[in-house]
Amino acid sequence: MDDKRKTKKQLLDELRELRQCSNPSLYHPLADAIAQLVWTAGPDGAVDYVNLRRNQFFRSTKEPEGTWQWTSRLHPDDAESSLKAWSVSLQTGRSYRAVHRLHCADGSYRWFLTLAAPAHDEQGRMIKWYGTATDVDDLKKEADELPRGTARYAGTLQIFPSLTFESDPQGNIILASEQWSRYTGMTAEQTAGTGWTRALHPDDRDTLRAGWSEAVRKATIYTGNHRLRAKDGSYRWFVVCSQPVRDAQGTIVRWIGALTDIDDQLKTEKALRESREELLRIKEALQRTIHDRTDELKQHNSELSNLTKKTIEALENERKSLSKELHDSIAGTLAAVKHRLEGRIEKMGRPPSGIDISLERLNEYLLGAIREIRRISKQLRPYLLDDVGLVAALNEFIKEFKELHSKMNVVHECSVSEEAITDEVKTVLYRVAQEALNNAGKHSGARTVAIRLYQQPETVCLQVKDDGCGFSPDITIPNAKSMRYGIRGMKERVEICHGWINIESEPGRGTVVTASIPLG
Repeated sequence: MDDKRKTKKQLLDELRELRQCSNPSLYHPLADAIAQLVWTAGPDGAVDYVNLRRNQFFRSTKEPEGTWQWTSRLHPDDAESSLKAWSVSLQTGRSYRAVHRLHCADGSYRWFLTLAAPAHDEQGRMIKWYGTATDVDDLKKEADELPRGTARYAGTLQIFPSLTFESDPQGNIILASEQWSRYTGMTAEQTAGTGWTRALHPDDRDTLRAGWSEAVRKATIYTGNHRLRAKDGSYRWFVVCSQPVRDAQGTIVRWIGALTDIDDQLKTEKALRESREELLRIKEALQRTIHDRTDELKQHNSELSNLTKKTIEALENERKSLSKELHDSIAGTLAAVKHRLEGRIEKMGRPPSGIDISLERLNEYLLGAIREIRRISKQLRPYLLDDVGLVAALNEFIKEFKELHSKMNVVHECSVSEEAITDEVKTVLYRVAQEALNNAGKHSGARTVAIRLYQQPETVCLQVKDDGCGFSPDITIPNAKSMRYGIRGMKERVEICHGWINIESEPGRGTVVTASIPLG
């Protein structure tokens, strides 16, 4: 009998314990040890777990293990009100409470107190119902058999920790427990009739009176949350529950009820809600900060990109100027000296005695110097790139590369429409090809190098591929500092034009440099 005399507060505590257990392996053993029938259901109310207590009263071969069709076991007289209340709970997400008769395995009906509370995820979406069904049949029958006003019945009211009371069929209080008097400080005379409403918070009196009057008029169970004044003048939240007691003919002979303190629970829920709201505010503030810092970073990156672009443009202009100076001035002067020297050689014939170096040898030195100056001039800024175009400049560079690396097989393919390519992109592609080929010639030891310049619907692409020694991009390359700077320079140039560059290489597997830049 003791395990059946569970207070509502104990049942709610057990429910809260179960709601905090998200792992079935944790709460199933706990649920099996509880005297009540414990069950869980999905958001739609379909029961998906029942503890072992189900077997005590409701073993049925029609119900699969782990399920319980409790709604089909309701007594016909209790079904309508119980199902209506359950439907309201499913629709609103509010807790469920009902006292009703359930059909047991032996064919009898027993009274049960059924409680259910919803559980929600972090986004506030309902994910589960947790419920208990407590056998209160013996207790209810004992209470029904007790004559009103007897010491035995009054004593029964005193065993509950809740503030219990009894009222007449019209809802007027005729008996209240000692717990009520100790909490409110009101005597039995002050409580009798409707005097007990003076202990209610002024803002709650009209609501409770209206709800209580309607329950009495419709003979339905009343539940509600209200604030109750303690004898020290403070107020605490209580859940008020009252239900009618009928005689053998079904006539209401009295009402019995209880007020259970839920103030700490509500404060805890409020604190959790406020903590959740505070965390949400912090999250939103962090997101705003991240967004602002991201915008600042984008702005800084844009400014850095513009600065790099202007630096490269200035460098190209300087190279162009220096290239023109070398080609037109110094190379031109040396060419004139060479021409005059050749004229003198024709007139003089043999060099005078005492001259250790022949004029022909001097002429060869001048010719070599002129060629070197022109090569440097093209490296700085090929005049073909500005005068003729990208394809012509690349062809000329590849021709000179072949002459410099005669043992290397160089193949190339250029299939682009230069009208769609801006001068800036032409310069970038030329510099990438120049750097990639120079790296292949200096470091790869390749037998074959393939250059491909091609066009796609929205991009122009360049690929330089060799079958040389390769390298690991993540490992520092000994004695190749200029190569690392060159790779960085290629990436910066391509990214300024909103393109991308990819370098694939492995030791012994060669190297592939691919650059892609949007057209227009």
